[in-house]
Amino acid sequence: MEGIYNGCMAVNHDSKANRDSLWGLNFGIDFLLAHIYTGALFVDENIPPFLLKAPIMCNAYSLFGEIANGKHYFGRDFMFPTAGVYQDTACLVIYNQTELPGKKWLPIVSQTAPGMVGSVAAMNSEGVAIGVDMSPTKLCNPARPGLNSLALNRDCMIHCDTIDKVVSHVEALPRGVSWLYPVSDGKSDKSCIIEAGANIGDAPFPYFDFLSDYYKENLKELNEDYITRMREKYRTPAPQAGMMVRWPDYKYPKDYITDFNKKMWKLYNDDFRKRMKKFGSDIITGLISSILNPLNPIKALEGLEKAIADLLKKIKYNPDVFGEKGYIDKTWKDHNCPGPFYFAPQREDHDNVVLVSNHCITPEMRLTAMNEWVAFVAAGSINDIQWRYDELNCEILDAIGFAKESKRPINKDRAWR
Repeated sequence: MEGIYNGCMAVNHDSKANRDSLWGLNFGIDFLLAHIYTGALFVDENIPPFLLKAPIMCNAYSLFGEIANGKHYFGRDFMFPTAGVYQDTACLVIYNQTELPGKKWLPIVSQTAPGMVGSVAAMNSEGVAIGVDMSPTKLCNPARPGLNSLALNRDCMIHCDTIDKVVSHVEALPRGVSWLYPVSDGKSDKSCIIEAGANIGDAPFPYFDFLSDYYKENLKELNEDYITRMREKYRTPAPQAGMMVRWPDYKYPKDYITDFNKKMWKLYNDDFRKRMKKFGSDIITGLISSILNPLNPIKALEGLEKAIADLLKKIKYNPDVFGEKGYIDKTWKDHNCPGPFYFAPQREDHDNVVLVSNHCITPEMRLTAMNEWVAFVAAGSINDIQWRYDELNCEILDAIGFAKESKRPINKDRAWR
């Protein structure tokens, strides 16, 4: 950032570039999300969560091995609305950084934009690639948002020549905001999804610290003993410093779905009036704030109306939607998700496929999103997130099926489509 600032000043002393703006551009998103996801700052200002709109949109996948004819495809899209700016300035930048004494920085190619020192997606000279997807949970540290998202991506790519080093590096970094990081390693044909929250070090994982009290009261059997039994049964790893890693051989503990989801759908429907009462005062405050909002009162009122509508909507539970090619929402217009209060299925079950949209899949990380604040903040996106994951999964499975039947492996053009 200092180099960008100095370069601008060297070319034009009247440049509008300044250090504060560069800090805001590069780290502002993490500072904002640390507060938006947790309610810090906004609660003190009596700003209700449904007036905060976080555009939660991204997808990524990796395909490799036999179905790709020995190739390795890493696909990632950036759907974040950027005020009509990013899409016109986005570019690929090649960094071949000067080596410093005692430091070796890998050359990388970065998807970024002028002024951004971090990477929306990047790949280094050793064939390791990374992306980043938003993930609203309460496992954040607004007092110290730390190093995450765009800056983390670049930091990993210049320092890590294998995917295993990326995972260790992310685990050690001072993260303070929840994000999802799809990572691929073309040389070793390994991929994973890092579901990351704030770095809590060696502290016990906060499985139930953020879980809504209503669900704690009605799901007594969902406790640490249950989590331990599931981990032993499926031989899944324990959380690492506030994060979980989904490798292609990760065995999703399906008992969470069969043991809890039906009841969680019912609790969501039964509890909606209680939640309306609980947030009644916030709704009134939000309505007043919207009317008095000098920036855009109409838009704020639209958000309030949608939040209330989503809150009042009853949903249907269907036990048949959790299979490999299932859809909780059959179309992108449907709304059958009980907010964030359910265990999302992992659809992909192949040793050469990983997939992610914007929600955590591992039950441990999933629990950190199950609270009213996140439900309101992400209200307009939760069903869309699940549908995009389900739809992309089915398109990938169809492509794999076609490849096997036709004996024509997935190629670059098909991976792009």
